[in-house]
Amino acid sequence: MGVQKRRVYCTCNFPDGLSTPVLNTKLCENNDPRVEPIHQRFCGTVCSTNTWRKRVWTSCSALCGPGFQRRQVTCQLVTKISTTTVSDYDCLSTLGGSKPSTIRCCLGKCKIVPGPWSACNISCGCGHQERNLTCVHTLPGSVEQTVAVTHCENDPTRDHDLPLSMRQCERRCYFWKSQVEEECSHTTGSEFEDRDVLCMRRGCDGVNQVNKNDCQNALSVSATKNTTLENPAFQLRSDCQNLTYVSGEWSRCIPDACDGHRNRTLKCYCDGVVTNVSRCDLKYPKRPFERESCNCTFTWQPGPWSECYANCIRRRSLYCIISETEERVTKSYCNANSTIARPDSSERCKYSGNKKTVAWNVTAWSTCSKSCLVANQYGQKRRTVTCIDRCKNVKADGCNKRSKPQRVKKCNAFPCDKSPPS
Repeated sequence: MGVQKRRVYCTCNFPDGLSTPVLNTKLCENNDPRVEPIHQRFCGTVCSTNTWRKRVWTSCSALCGPGFQRRQVTCQLVTKISTTTVSDYDCLSTLGGSKPSTIRCCLGKCKIVPGPWSACNISCGCGHQERNLTCVHTLPGSVEQTVAVTHCENDPTRDHDLPLSMRQCERRCYFWKSQVEEECSHTTGSEFEDRDVLCMRRGCDGVNQVNKNDCQNALSVSATKNTTLENPAFQLRSDCQNLTYVSGEWSRCIPDACDGHRNRTLKCYCDGVVTNVSRCDLKYPKRPFERESCNCTFTWQPGPWSECYANCIRRRSLYCIISETEERVTKSYCNANSTIARPDSSERCKYSGNKKTVAWNVTAWSTCSKSCLVANQYGQKRRTVTCIDRCKNVKADGCNKRSKPQRVKKCNAFPCDKSPPS
């Protein structure tokens, strides 16, 4: 194996086509964008070649939709005994063409996987069902990875709407409704006056009167399955000596978008035994309210003060509470009412830490008392010098008097018939 050498010149090219070597190679380094060619190479029995070494592409920069990938490409000088990284210029000059690309476009693969629908959130009437939507990103090798749903939502290549995460559901139920307040004319069995009782159905279209056979069929299905309907249809009966509503205690006042409301439970008792509330609905024309508006009053509740900090400030947290229950709510309820006085959340305090933390405090210099020398007397500038602690309280002692800044200095010490020094 041998070595081939060559001289590399920096030349200056003239408009007439002539060129001349230049001793200072830095002129080429500053003006020629190409890298300086190599001065020597191996030769002889050991063959050497230049080749592009291409690294593996990185992952796509976008989980979902268009992105890009990068890779490292270097020029390698390969021999039988070694591989050396050399200048890109060597590969370009020996292999020709251009350098392989180091960046390319890619497309992140994602899909939405909907979960199962939940049960309808109500037992009778019109409600809704919900389900979770999961965004799944496909990695190389068909490996799936769960990512945030926002990646699928913001994918510009998505050509379809996202699946619904909520939908309406209906659970129809039937019940009897009395047309009159009087008791049923029949006092035994399950007989009832047709003209006094209506069959009602509750669903997404509201509460509507339907054919009485619908209520009869609902009762027969319930009896056949030996189960109780979630909102069963009851026949008008008079087997209760005492059928009455019993209301629970009102809940606390719950704040909402405007003012507030409170709730209570309502049960129907048949001779002291809890029964379905529809039986009381059948007897009484008006059901007691289970929800009503209320006036929530709010007030600020301050927390305990913190310790006094070195800047002589102490702080405390403020909470908005319901006055009646002292339950904490968001501060927006208190902020919305300008009549509620807001306590201070910070105040100055006396710092009790290191009392030796004092320093000299100086004010700005005053203007010179004279514009030039008058009767050989120059002007003076003055300023105030005080010793203060970390809370800016003036201290009579404590500061080092040897390092006390000067309070007075002379100024404009030049004759009045001469210009002031520059």
